[in-house]
Amino acid sequence: MDKEVLGKEIRKLRKLRNLTQNQLASNICNQSEISRLEKGDVFPSIDILHLVANKLKVPTFYFFEVLIHDNIAYKNSLTEKILTLVQNKNYIEVFKSVEKELNKTECHPEFKQFLSWQYYVSAYYLKKINSDTCLTELKLLLKQQTFGTNIIQDLFIQNSIANIYAEKKKFKESIRNYDSILNTEIESNEYTAFRIKVLYNLSKVLFLDNQIELSLSTLDKAIEELCKKNDMSLLGQVYFQKAECLEKLHYPFDEISECYKKALFFFKLLDLKYYEKIIHEKKQKYLN
Repeated sequence: MDKEVLGKEIRKLRKLRNLTQNQLASNICNQSEISRLEKGDVFPSIDILHLVANKLKVPTFYFFEVLIHDNIAYKNSLTEKILTLVQNKNYIEVFKSVEKELNKTECHPEFKQFLSWQYYVSAYYLKKINSDTCLTELKLLLKQQTFGTNIIQDLFIQNSIANIYAEKKKFKESIRNYDSILNTEIESNEYTAFRIKVLYNLSKVLFLDNQIELSLSTLDKAIEELCKKNDMSLLGQVYFQKAECLEKLHYPFDEISECYKKALFFFKLLDLKYYEKIIHEKKQKYLN
């Protein structure tokens, strides 16, 4: 069994539960022993492991599953590969990869949830299953017992649910799911970046649902958070969407034009040629 794997899992769960090493150690052992556990220097006794598991709100056997099933290097490599395929919308290869992996021997519940999530979403986009089946399966994944070890992954799945509802034009259900994600309080850089993407998705659905003022205020929140993070990755799309809101609300031409020009600036800066083409074809009058 790998002491380092166990230590990393304890540290991950401690941070997820917003506990310091001292808080985790309280009434269990010394803080220095928790530090040594997290570094992978030692194995805990079964009594210590049980008390640590209880405070981290997972059953003791969870750690044994981690040690038995987790090949971290392989899992991380495959996860990165699948997420790259998803980003490129290569759902055929996503489906092949996850189907092959799911047919192997049992893996850790958290990783199995990830694979199943990608399996159902890719199957939906390849028209192997319909939207209702995909939504049902994704909701069942959220009910599976992964002991709350990856709250952000649950939110990613909920985002997929919201996206599918939006595609079905069930805007009320879509907005409810996006709002639920945004009302979740998690302190992590991963969640902060994801939250901005959800704000952008929500703004698009509000726009389609003709809630233009609310869409506009949501976009302003997204711009504020992108600027705080010094992140330009979505600024072009957000300014484009904001300009469309201003058009719909009959704002002055100059204000609309300024937003479209900002959008074009970021599209060019980030070499987003697809979006550059769209803005030139559809909004040229605002760029002169």
